[in-house]
Amino acid sequence: MADACAGLAAYRPRRARDSPLYRLAETHDETFKQVYDERFASRYGAWRGVVEHGFARVRCDACRREFRVALSCKRRGFCPSCHSRRAVLWAEWLSSEVLAAVPHHQWVFTVPKRLRLCLLYDRRLLGALSRCAWRTVRDVYRVGIQDRHVVPGMVVSIQTYGDLANWQPHLHTLVSAGVFNRQREYTPLALPPAGVAEELFRRRVIRMLVWRGRLEKDAAAGLLSWRHSGFSVHHAIRVEGGDAEGVARLCRYLVHPPIALERLTYDGVRASYRGRRVHPVSGAASLTLDPLEMLARLCQHIPPPGFHLTRLYGAYANRTRGARARLSAGAGVRPAPGDGVPAPPTPSQRERRRQWAKLIARVFEVDPLSCSCGDTMRIVAFILDPVVIRRILQHRPRPEARAHAPPVG
Repeated sequence: MADACAGLAAYRPRRARDSPLYRLAETHDETFKQVYDERFASRYGAWRGVVEHGFARVRCDACRREFRVALSCKRRGFCPSCHSRRAVLWAEWLSSEVLAAVPHHQWVFTVPKRLRLCLLYDRRLLGALSRCAWRTVRDVYRVGIQDRHVVPGMVVSIQTYGDLANWQPHLHTLVSAGVFNRQREYTPLALPPAGVAEELFRRRVIRMLVWRGRLEKDAAAGLLSWRHSGFSVHHAIRVEGGDAEGVARLCRYLVHPPIALERLTYDGVRASYRGRRVHPVSGAASLTLDPLEMLARLCQHIPPPGFHLTRLYGAYANRTRGARARLSAGAGVRPAPGDGVPAPPTPSQRERRRQWAKLIARVFEVDPLSCSCGDTMRIVAFILDPVVIRRILQHRPRPEARAHAPPVG
């Protein structure tokens, strides 16, 4: 812990109340819930509740300074604050324990607008969509190979948002630039044509929707007859096996949250979200809506409880890596990265607190347990009761010192 935080500044918690997202939700939360069914359910699906999780109290025994740290919202991919820390840990775990030291390509799969509403109203179809992408990659890699047991390694990240926080489900994936056999031997392969993969992906998705009763056969035949199908497969980005920083950066990009706080503004009357580029059709560079409409637009990206936004397939699947780890353990061989290294023993509460502090230091480049007076702070309590949480938040004094802005990206 000392090495991780050496030379870092003392942590100053950001003022969440000053962020446009916090003010937008705090001001209109009750009204939004009351009018949701009437105004937004037909466009964004049924109402889905959000749970309050609580926070930890951190105190310095020397100067009695204290602040609160919100517990993770557990939404994996929505909250800009929680997910920035989670993405760092996920990328580190993926690059050190899952990915083999081989080149990888980033594959991006998109679907036409006509099919996106099916995925909005039934989020389970997003999982089926990721399986269609996996089977597409597996089959195009197996062409011309005699061994039908070889598979690539694939990591899928399900994303639901477009540049203006609109509903635009697509898949960002990381795929090995070759295949592995049962003995973990790697064979590099030439990148298959994107057009072939696109056509195979299109047919798999349409067949899946017909089988699940989400698309009529006549409509499916019409989609298959389109010259410009609206489906897309892109795989031009490549990272080499020895490029550890490039792999980690790409892993973090795969799971970036749908909302960028620096692009959201709220003046108390209207809410605006700025795109990264001018829209090629409408020509708009930003979107301005009334607060309730903006909340509905943002909340559609909250994943259902228990829904996995990231999935592992082929040589990187949990089952495959676990089987290899057991075989390696039986043979007395230490598993290599990507072979399913067993999880370490459950850490103690004190060790978990140190890991939390180390993670904050890595993400924000500050020591969260170093007080401005020079002493070391400690966690004194976890507040989990919803009644107590609301009472404290409603009556706590606002801090006088202005904290730094949240990190960009």
